[in-house]
Amino acid sequence: MASIPPELIDAIVDETQNDETAKPWERWRTLLSCSLVNRTFVPRARKHLYRSLILTTGQRCREFYDICQLSPINIPSLVESLCIDNERLDSVDSAKTFPLLISSFINMKSIHLRCLEWDDVKDTARQALASHAFQSISFDVCQFTNSALLYSFISGSSATLRQLSFARCEMLTRRYESFVGPRPSIERLILYGQAAGVFDVGLLTSKTFSPIVLDSLQILDICINRLEHIHCIQAFLDRDTVPFRELKVSHLQEGYWTVPFNWTSVLLRLSSLHSLTIALDDYRQNPNTNIHIFLWWIKNFQSWGREGSSLEQVKIRTLSFPFGPWRDLDASLARVKALRSFELEVVPSYFQDAAGVLPLKIGIERQLLGLMLLNVAHAWVCEPSSLTTFDDPAHGVLGPFMSP
Repeated sequence: MASIPPELIDAIVDETQNDETAKPWERWRTLLSCSLVNRTFVPRARKHLYRSLILTTGQRCREFYDICQLSPINIPSLVESLCIDNERLDSVDSAKTFPLLISSFINMKSIHLRCLEWDDVKDTARQALASHAFQSISFDVCQFTNSALLYSFISGSSATLRQLSFARCEMLTRRYESFVGPRPSIERLILYGQAAGVFDVGLLTSKTFSPIVLDSLQILDICINRLEHIHCIQAFLDRDTVPFRELKVSHLQEGYWTVPFNWTSVLLRLSSLHSLTIALDDYRQNPNTNIHIFLWWIKNFQSWGREGSSLEQVKIRTLSFPFGPWRDLDASLARVKALRSFELEVVPSYFQDAAGVLPLKIGIERQLLGLMLLNVAHAWVCEPSSLTTFDDPAHGVLGPFMSP
């Protein structure tokens, strides 16, 4: 084993962690197995094991702190990503060791805060988090009493923050305070599950109140299922600075039976867009919803084709439909002269067996004849056994499928 180059050992361990279909505990079990193979596997396995840390209770926080104190290696320096899940009663910030841990994570680049009422977080914990410079911040089911609480946290990362995510967050007041001080220049913004009455996205686009600068925005991840979400996208596009070039959209059903369709009468003005990724929820309780939204996107493609769109790349993940919509999609995208790549991932129904996957793929490709002749299209059908859920705000609106 000693004759194997260390670069190859590192590559072997890295490869075991690149399987997106594996569950987290399966990856951890693999890392433990790698550590038992030979001591030369230990450093790389240890790096992956501690790279992403999840703290759920004050007890877990104290236990991890004790491990770090007893370990002969500098474990905190291996932590690059931290998730704080305060859903349980024994909150993470109740641990006296929490500020000490945060200050020891010298290489931590991203943080994911879940189920936090920011006003109730202890001052020592808030100060410890705000003093760290993050490259990525994700708020998931978080509540802010006022904008000042949000400002106090983000301002600590003014020079480093590049990705910001809000998922199902709540702002209790619309009386915003003017933001004072340097603002981080965001390159990727994720907005997931926001309702107009709960979180005002206009706060982020306001030049007076916004805690971020959007002039360098490159990627917008957003969920569309209401009219205000269309207006939100357009608000970003209508800024007087250069608009972003990559849009990633999901359509996730909020209720089990009904979805408001008033927004489908409005078309997006995205002629300057270069890359678009779309994923449609299956709406298995109401399959017609998916077709309705799919046809709305076709209308958008038709509009962009007439405007001389600069759209170069399109990715779509959706359920299988009757062949009519596929032909309409082919005709509308074939008119977009700048298009260089079209990727289509079709999710079969629950009742589709493995034997029907290939015929379904061939049938869809025959309906995309125009794009196939242009040599820009690639379509595939997921195996029924490989279907995964990617409703994960930490990865963006649509998880691995949407990640860069």
